[in-house]
Amino acid sequence: MSVEAVDPSGRPVVTVESLAFRPINQESLAGPPASAARLLRMRWVPVPGLTADSVSDPAPEWVLVGSDAGDHPDLASLNQALEGGATSPSLVVLSCSGASGASDGTGRTGGVGAGHDEPEAARTEAILVRLLTEVQAFLASPHLADARLLVLTRGAVTTTEAPVTPVDPAMSAIWGMIRSAQTEHPDRFVLLDLDPQDTRAEGDILRALPSAVVLTAGLDQLATRGGEVMAPSLAELDDTDRLRLPANGPWQLSTGPGGTLTELATTSHPRAAETLPPGTVRLSMRATGLNFRDVLIALGMYPGDATLGSEGSGVVTEIGPDVTGLAVGDRVMGLIPESFGDVVVADARTVAPIPAEWSFAEAASVPVAFLTAYYALGDLAGLGAGERVLVHAGAGGVGMAAVQLARYLGAEVFATAHPSKWGALRGLG
Repeated sequence: MSVEAVDPSGRPVVTVESLAFRPINQESLAGPPASAARLLRMRWVPVPGLTADSVSDPAPEWVLVGSDAGDHPDLASLNQALEGGATSPSLVVLSCSGASGASDGTGRTGGVGAGHDEPEAARTEAILVRLLTEVQAFLASPHLADARLLVLTRGAVTTTEAPVTPVDPAMSAIWGMIRSAQTEHPDRFVLLDLDPQDTRAEGDILRALPSAVVLTAGLDQLATRGGEVMAPSLAELDDTDRLRLPANGPWQLSTGPGGTLTELATTSHPRAAETLPPGTVRLSMRATGLNFRDVLIALGMYPGDATLGSEGSGVVTEIGPDVTGLAVGDRVMGLIPESFGDVVVADARTVAPIPAEWSFAEAASVPVAFLTAYYALGDLAGLGAGERVLVHAGAGGVGMAAVQLARYLGAEVFATAHPSKWGALRGLG
């Protein structure tokens, strides 16, 4: 089928040239089971009854493409052979593992987009451009209409909590592209990530794998690790997934060395228990604001050394020398470094009492956005009643704060935003 959609005024919204349908089990339409509310996570688990050293009998009809030791250098060469009368394989294996710089067991490296002299971004782009060409050639070939394409990578995914070797970003990008292809062309593509520690030739590894691994529908993302064939599976969170708090003393949320969210950990924070210097207060934290800066820090993408947390709310438990205007038991909010913890020390000048009608969560979301907007409109611009102000990205966090503050100051406010967010701006007046 094809689909064309228009908005109420007749303007085109989307045109879909081809829409494929797949059957669905009617039972799945009955609504989620009670267990659906439970939290899940993805784990790599061994495929029952299969190992990376199993012997396949009979072996599937497959050809290796893209490897120095392969049958053909690329899909174009394979198609030429098929047009010349060669037997169509049931499985085409496209080697991309050489692009990671890993040896194929013969001492050589090759495959899609091989080469490590290029900068990382350029290398990844070259690999994906070449891969897209090969995928399109596979799908367009009438001789391969009944075949599946097995895309071979090395070190593209992490199958354990503590990876032995780092993930190759270019190999991971290959998985991203092929996953998209899998959604568009079900049962045509398989991803297989080889163990970076396995130095055998690709052909030897493939000949040892059971044909069921690569030919059975449903197993479309696989990895070999430590002699096992593994596949991703959803599992319920258990106690091993919980962050463990230190046995004694204050703690804080810290990032891991690899730049992934799964490496977040709770660590001891002894500085929070030290004697208070002048002008500071000790807080028992109740809520902390989450900013995009925190996401960048957790992913290892923030420049320089930085700790999680910059704002929050809590209760004053101790007051340092020279502090006035605050008392033990006060509910406060403000700019609070290292706020992802149970106990923190903050500069008394950067916290303020929470309005009685606000919750701790509401108070924790205010400081960074509103102080940024207030500094821009008040300290820098000197905005006053009767003036006009244009707020760019007015539907963002700081933007919405700026709109509210400008109107409070009596200014006429104009704002920009993506059309999908105009409703939020109109709601702000």
